[in-house]
Order: sequence, then C-alpha cells, then structure tokens
Amino acid sequence: MKILIADDESLVCTIFSHHINQYGSPYVSFEFVCDGNELIEKCASDTPDLIITDIKMPNLSGLEAIEEIRKSYSDKFRIYILSSFTDFELVRSALQLGVVDYIPKPIKYAQIRELLEKEEKRRYMGLELADAYKMNDEKLALNLSEVIQRLACSYSNKDKRSFLSSLGEYRRLFESYGTTIEGSYFLEKFNSDCKKEEQIDVLKRISEEAFVQDNDLSIVEKIKSLIKKNFASVMFGLDTVSAELGYSTQYLSMIFKKETGENFSSYLTRERIDHAKRLLMTTNMKIKDIATACGYNYTNYFIKVFNRQEKLAPAEWKNMMRKN
Repeated sequence: MKILIADDESLVCTIFSHHINQYGSPYVSFEFVCDGNELIEKCASDTPDLIITDIKMPNLSGLEAIEEIRKSYSDKFRIYILSSFTDFELVRSALQLGVVDYIPKPIKYAQIRELLEKEEKRRYMGLELADAYKMNDEKLALNLSEVIQRLACSYSNKDKRSFLSSLGEYRRLFESYGTTIEGSYFLEKFNSDCKKEEQIDVLKRISEEAFVQDNDLSIVEKIKSLIKKNFASVMFGLDTVSAELGYSTQYLSMIFKKETGENFSSYLTRERIDHAKRLLMTTNMKIKDIATACGYNYTNYFIKVFNRQEKLAPAEWKNMMRKN
C-alpha cells in the first residue's frame, strides 16, 4: 500500500516515518511531498493508494489540492487530512470533498496504527492480516482478497458460473499458500461456521445447491438502492456502502464501474443533482436549502458541482427551464 504524505513541516514528516516504520507492515511504503502542487503532480505520476495531507500548506493548500484531485480522479484515492482543532470549518469542507477522515495534531502513534490497520483490513477484506502478511507478496494477497470477494458476490447474485470459476482460482491459491477466508467473513457470507481446512468442501457443496432467495438484489442494484435512500446525507459515500454490504471499497468501485460504465462518485453526484433539479422545478426552496437536501453542506460547493454538470448555475438553470 503506497502512502503519499503532504506536509511542509519536517517534524511532521519525521514523526510519520517513525510511526509507520513502528507499525511494521511488510506491504506499507510511504513518500513525502511539501505542498499541494507536488501532491497533484505525484498523484498523476505515481498513483498512491492512500493520501494523507495537511490542510494548510504554502503555494497550494491541501484543501485546494484535494478539490483538484477529485475533479481529475473522482473517487480513485482514499484521502485523510491533518488538522488542528482550530481548523473545524476547513475539516468540514474537506469531508464534503469525500475525505475519509481527519487526523488531529499533534500526531500520536495510536492514531496512525489504527488508521493503517483499518486501511489494510479494508484492502485485504476476507483475510486475516497475519495470513495476508504470510504470503509475503502484496500482489498475491490482493489477488486472493479479490477472489474471495468474487466468491461472495457471485454467491449473493446466484451466478453459478462465476462462482465455480472463482472457486477454482481460490482452490489453486489455497493449495499454493495455505491461506483461507477469515472465519467471521466466511460465516457472514456463506452462513457456515467451519474450520479453515473444511472451507473448500463447504464452498463445493454450496455450488451444488441453490444459492440465495429469488428476491435477493444484485450487488450493483443494492448499491443503487443505498444511493437513492442516502444521497441526502453529507457523510454518505462508498465507505458507507462498504460497511453495509461487507465488500471492500475498491471491489465495489470496480464492479460498479464494470456493470454501469460509470464511477460510483459520478453516479452519486448525478443522483444528487437530478434531485436538485426536481426541487428547483417543483418548489420555491432557497438554493442553500436545496443544497442541504441533496447532501451538500456548503452552498458554494453545491453551485460549483451543479455548474460543472449542467454548465449553468442552479438559479440560471431554473430560469432557463421556466422560460422554455
């Protein structure tokens, strides 16, 4: 997992180096940049998995950099921000831009350990971290994680062909590395609590039986349903969906794009703006109230997003539609 850290204070960089090395994961690497411009350039050239950035930096602030990154890369990067307790309004603005969370200063090892552990568990979902580390190969661990999630997804979707294909790949990985699905994940997804050495037999038996009830929605339809129910919440995002459905954010992002041809964040934005357009046409609500009703805390940011999608500000769009 590549971590890109943006901060102009050398002491902060030293603290991060110490804490990340102390955490001791074989799969975590990190690099530093000094300002928002360097952060944007590095995202374009080196593609980090995780970004941690200070809000206030010279030349281009962390907040401005995040906004540019979101414009160019949508929800590709998971971003955390560093802030002092006096930066509350800036933190709220950053959360509006899809930041995962904030790290308060001064930085403590316990906070970094919790963040890294959470991110790695999300990254290798379905595996015990100790088992992922034993593979001693990040690419293979990620591959196994994806196979596990494909098994669970095809089981949920009653896609027997995909299930059998994934089961064959899982069997190969198991025989090569002796690594299996974490017990709690297995119980949750397949309703079977068994010893690790019995898991392949259980999966084989599942493949010979009916998978799920007929009224079970596909994963993508479940994502769309959650978006429709929750788009008005400022805090709603792919992390919320991940927690609800039990799949990693990168896996959900991948299958959503594959099935719909659209990024999750783009789809969510379109749902929010479509609702805003309905409110503009059918009510006399103020723009700031419409923004809130569509999941935007800040009216200016809502107007910017609306303008980006419709090429007009909300009030201008409303006037044009009424004239037509």
